[in-house]
Amino acid sequence: MKKWLLIALGLILIGAGGLAFYNLNADKSDKTLQVHEQKWTFGSGELRELIVDNEYKRTDVNFVHSTDGTDSVLFEGKVEQEIADRLNGTRISDGSLTLNLKENPRWFVFNLDFIKPSEAQTITVSISDETLLDSLVVKSDSGSLHLNGAAARNAVIKSDSGSVHLADFAGSSWAVSADSGSVHLAGFAGDSLTVKSESGSIQGERIKAKLTTSSDSGSVKLSGVTGAVAVKSESGSVRLQKDDASGVDVKTDSGSVRIQLPEAYGGFYDLKSDSGSIKAPESKQQTKELVKVRTDSGSIRIEQP
Repeated sequence: MKKWLLIALGLILIGAGGLAFYNLNADKSDKTLQVHEQKWTFGSGELRELIVDNEYKRTDVNFVHSTDGTDSVLFEGKVEQEIADRLNGTRISDGSLTLNLKENPRWFVFNLDFIKPSEAQTITVSISDETLLDSLVVKSDSGSLHLNGAAARNAVIKSDSGSVHLADFAGSSWAVSADSGSVHLAGFAGDSLTVKSESGSIQGERIKAKLTTSSDSGSVKLSGVTGAVAVKSESGSVRLQKDDASGVDVKTDSGSVRIQLPEAYGGFYDLKSDSGSIKAPESKQQTKELVKVRTDSGSIRIEQP
């Protein structure tokens, strides 16, 4: 009898806790999102840094050429009232504009609501000339990031839990990362590009830069790459197609490696697999460039016309 009383008491406590949890979470999930549109206008070259800090919604950042001779940042999307109020009070300061799209922290809030496409937030950056931003920072806690036409000398693009998509972007030094999500890149021109995914694949094409990529758990697939390449994959295959004759350094703990080189490549091969086959043409040894591949468990295949 005593055992059943203890079980009943435990169930009552669980129910009470669940009700309290629901009431706490209802404050957030029952909030009505409102459409918010706001535009910040600047003189040419006045905006030097843009920071976007998002929480859980999809974020689209589009760079376009200004047609009216002024620079501007336009925000469009559905947001909570507190975020709308914060944006209304946001001003450029010392050449920097920060769009904080996060809600204030709440104790023990957990929300399983799915994000609807209509709740995506769009930021349009209009620039009247070819001047690059000095700095671009776009971060998201658990929402996907989509950037198109972005141009900045230095940039940090990071999603803690969500995919990252970048198209036709340019600058000097860019760092792109997704802790738990895939990374898709199409069209980059710059000095250096660093890409990291802890749990997700990396795909890139038409990249002209010194490229460094790392994936803890996911495949790496790169095509149309011009510039030196370094790839590290803990668990996943590597596919690389190069457009120029610069060097390559690939290391994978568990995964096959396939590299396609142009006919112009005339350097050396340094290939080693602890457990896997190796297939490569004879190295021309005409230049100092090096293709180095190390894999603990996986095959290596080098192709050249």
